[in-house]
Amino acid sequence: MTSSRPDRVGVTAKQDEQSCPDAEFFSALMSLAVHQDSLMWSRVQIILAVQGGVLVGAYGTRAEALVASSLLVFGAAVTLVVLVMMGRDRLFRQLNQPLLLNVGNALAKRHGTGWKFSLELDPDQRGMRSIDSLKTNTVVCWSLILVDLALILIGWFFPQLIPN
Repeated sequence: MTSSRPDRVGVTAKQDEQSCPDAEFFSALMSLAVHQDSLMWSRVQIILAVQGGVLVGAYGTRAEALVASSLLVFGAAVTLVVLVMMGRDRLFRQLNQPLLLNVGNALAKRHGTGWKFSLELDPDQRGMRSIDSLKTNTVVCWSLILVDLALILIGWFFPQLIPN
């Protein structure tokens, strides 16, 4: 059986299917991309919750320098681990992006639409979205880790600076 589309005359239906992945595959790839994006924001929330809890806990146990320092070290370690996970998620998203673009453009071409699939906004519409989220998250995470380490040093060497 040949393809019913006029631009694919002489091509069998099986060849037509094999030349372009179907919409279900594209839908799965888009779902994965959206999931990866939501993972990043979940990880940001984890960092905020952990750092908030650690700072409150360290302040509450400021009389015991070892306990407060342990909490701050824990917070710094968790923040670093989550930052590494965010970088891994970003790499995974970037590895799948060319496949997603190829499938999206192939589907557009297959169905005769004139649009070109893109995950990016038009340069005129970007505004604040042109800021690299991983770079921003990296700066924020390292800043939080440095605050944790500075508070450890203050707690051990300058305890009089911490109000009772």
